[in-house]
Amino acid sequence: MRTISASKVLRKSRSRTTWPGGSRLPLHVQDLGEKANDTAAIADAIRAAQEETERPSMIILRTHIGYGAPHMQDTKEAHGQALGEEEVKLTKRFYGWPEDKAFFVPPEVLDHMRRPGQPRTADGGRVE
Repeated sequence: MRTISASKVLRKSRSRTTWPGGSRLPLHVQDLGEKANDTAAIADAIRAAQEETERPSMIILRTHIGYGAPHMQDTKEAHGQALGEEEVKLTKRFYGWPEDKAFFVPPEVLDHMRRPGQPRTADGGRVE
């Protein structure tokens, strides 16, 4: 499996982040690892970055291309090929969506998309 990783671009020391070529910048780095689909963890990291006023912030996380597609996740095929009928069915099962519907938009997604420009909190909630 081929991955792109921030660890190939930067190395962390105890107090500073070192970039290639030895440049040292005092960054506020939060490495969330595999939490790319954990919206609460991401919201917490964004809040922590907003609260950091002395240093630039960087949030590192690892995403999975084709997340939820059991046979194509993390493959180049997930990016450039149709999943196919069986893989789509399995992916819908992964998400808990109806497998028998050809096109399905979860109600919460539809609700969110019908309100463009409405202010949202860091975790996606509506600002009242």
